[in-house]
Amino acid sequence: MATKNNWAHSCCSESALNSAIQNDSIKFIESDIVISSRTGKPCMAHPPANDSKFTFSQFLKLAAPSGKGLKLDFKDQAAVSPCLKEVRNLDQQGGIKSDQTIWLNADILCGPGGISL
Repeated sequence: MATKNNWAHSCCSESALNSAIQNDSIKFIESDIVISSRTGKPCMAHPPANDSKFTFSQFLKLAAPSGKGLKLDFKDQAAVSPCLKEVRNLDQQGGIKSDQTIWLNADILCGPGGISL
């Protein structure tokens, strides 16, 4: 029998993330990451939004203990390295479960004809 994986999409706010964490039918949490136009640090927002008070650090600290799969959808190339460092550090501290899926997606390069999404 196939397992059904329900997703919570665009969990770019603390309230959306908490709803996904509390919903037992949700198996994967997807969120979008940009560089804050205000602070220059990774935050949770989906373009055209380019800022949020909900930082990647806050997202990770709340989402990782849930044990749910995480899809980190990078929308800004500058966000990739600092976020992966945070994921690695949390993993080394035992904050990520050994069977927890973390899926990386990066919409960070220009498409055909130089079109940036």
